[in-house]
Amino acid sequence: MAYETTVIQKADVPESRMPGRLKYAFLKELAAKLESNQALRVDSVPFGQVGSLMGAWRYSCKGREPHTFSQKQKDGNYTLYLWLGKIE
Repeated sequence: MAYETTVIQKADVPESRMPGRLKYAFLKELAAKLESNQALRVDSVPFGQVGSLMGAWRYSCKGREPHTFSQKQKDGNYTLYLWLGKIE
């Protein structure tokens, strides 16, 4: 199953010490740009930020079926996939 993806740079990943409301606003803005067949792939996320970003995605997209998946990379960081709706 293939998704069209929008890749954002590591520098655009909110740092874990970023205030929660800014992180939610950032992810809500990205979610508003997604079409039903699209997902976001965020590369090189440090382990300490994976849970925070996944939680912020679910919180900022309430009522829109937010989904997440993370995959560990060889360098110890993670690739994080974020999308809305059901997998088709």
